[in-house]
Amino acid sequence: MKNLVLLLFCSLSLQLFAQNKENLINNGQFRNSLDGWEILLSNGSPGIKAQILSEEADYKKFGLADNFVGTSFVEIDENSSIRQDVELKSIEPHSLVFAYAPRPNAGDKQLIVKVDGRAVWTTTLGNQDALGRFQYKAIKLMPEEKSAQISFYVVSLSGKKDQGVFIADIFLNEEPLVDLYMIDKH
Repeated sequence: MKNLVLLLFCSLSLQLFAQNKENLINNGQFRNSLDGWEILLSNGSPGIKAQILSEEADYKKFGLADNFVGTSFVEIDENSSIRQDVELKSIEPHSLVFAYAPRPNAGDKQLIVKVDGRAVWTTTLGNQDALGRFQYKAIKLMPEEKSAQISFYVVSLSGKKDQGVFIADIFLNEEPLVDLYMIDKH
């Protein structure tokens, strides 16, 4: 039940972000491949590229459930990461929302999100045999400057180092502050 409520909240948050606010992330849904993203590669690994699921064969290739038709995503692994420098409109709270899914049978992976070089969120994804499913995460950020560098990378704890985690639907928006004290007075 708790997971269902969280999923509904994240889904609603994503819809509100997409409809009512400007996404400060350039190409956060990877519709234009990796335009706007800096790709960091280690050990001369082959470059990563954005994928768009459009056929049944695509789902099977990546081990994803078939209900993500039209989803654009990027797979990052231990040898690759992505980052983007973002201009903020103000030094107010911001929300970072993104979707992620582990690649099935790729081993244990740790997904790390950094802002300005500091880890703001991390999760360990155990190896899974089941079809991959995207889940959404919302993170509240308190910027100290009018710019931020958002980074996503993976540490391979076991399994293949060239298979990792799928990332999709990255949104960054300013959150208005609400003074609950002032609301109570009226």
